[in-house]
Amino acid sequence: MGSMGMKSENVAYFNNRIVLNLLSEAPLSCVELAERSDLTHMATGRILRRLYEMDIVRPHNEPLVKRSRGRQFFRYELNAEKAYFICVNIHHFYKSFTVYDLAGKVVYTEGSECKMVYDSDVDIIIDRIYSVLNENKIPLDRIAVVSIAMPGQVNEETGDIIVSSMVDISVNFIKRFGAAFPSSKIEVKNNIVYACINSIMSKEFDYSKGTHLYLYVGMGVSCFLIYDKKIILGSNGFGGEIGMNCIDADENSLHDVVVVNKLLRYCRDVTGKRDLSYSELESACEEYPVIREELHKVAEALGRTVRNYVDFLGSSHIVFAGPITGYPKFFFDEILAKIKNTNYSDGIRYKIDYSFSEETDKGQMLLSRLNSLDRIMQQY
Repeated sequence: MGSMGMKSENVAYFNNRIVLNLLSEAPLSCVELAERSDLTHMATGRILRRLYEMDIVRPHNEPLVKRSRGRQFFRYELNAEKAYFICVNIHHFYKSFTVYDLAGKVVYTEGSECKMVYDSDVDIIIDRIYSVLNENKIPLDRIAVVSIAMPGQVNEETGDIIVSSMVDISVNFIKRFGAAFPSSKIEVKNNIVYACINSIMSKEFDYSKGTHLYLYVGMGVSCFLIYDKKIILGSNGFGGEIGMNCIDADENSLHDVVVVNKLLRYCRDVTGKRDLSYSELESACEEYPVIREELHKVAEALGRTVRNYVDFLGSSHIVFAGPITGYPKFFFDEILAKIKNTNYSDGIRYKIDYSFSEETDKGQMLLSRLNSLDRIMQQY
């Protein structure tokens, strides 16, 4: 008769990861690890011994800590120099890279202005990373993960660019960085995926039950479906940009109507205030009816799109992120009214939340650190 549940090696791997994730947050003793992981003290001790023999953890350099009773004990910490990871970020108007140790501490970071990224620019980035690693005496085989965040759609499995306003379609980050870092895991994602990951990992909202729609509206329009704390990707290995979706018979795209910089530019032209901010939109709507009408048009277009998604996907929780969260409350009330404008929505309790955990860099760091821990465990 077949055994039930996970195999013993999978259980060991899972338990190792629990302990490593906890130690990546702070030094902890065997007792503290057992309490926080729900593992037995004996099992936690076995895991710590195994990880210590692998040189993945080490005793934390601190005075011995006394318990309320019993003998003294010391804490363990992650061996931060065991491995490193690199996060490359291609943003609108600038690019950067950061080298982290295994604990997530910044070893080095630099950035520069950026227009379109071509293969020659990737060569420059790789050469600079090589120089930084050499200066810090970090061997190439200690780089566990190289992650790349970029605007647009990319096939996460092959690295092929599908569409991007900042990266030339001939660039393939997985191939280029894979050749430069042969012992590392290379991953490339839409940069807003990492903002979404940060919202999930920071436990900003309860993403554990049902489906959730995450919409980031800024220089572009990105949309992700979250199910049980995981982002659902399409068959081509990507999910993200929806700005090119047509919204009317004239083939106008959602991007043409919704992106925030166009609306803000329009509002500044109407008011004559070149420094008008999102926080001033509500008062501008009261003073200039044409601005309120323009916001109404945007809410109509976005509400119609979101309604189609939630109707098809069965989502009742919509999370807005990015600069659009600075829009007036009536804007989102109109979107919600548009979503509810169906024959069967009366019994559905739709909820709109606003995400402020939109730091792409933090989400990228958190996921890359987890992947680095996994990469190390796979070597044993």
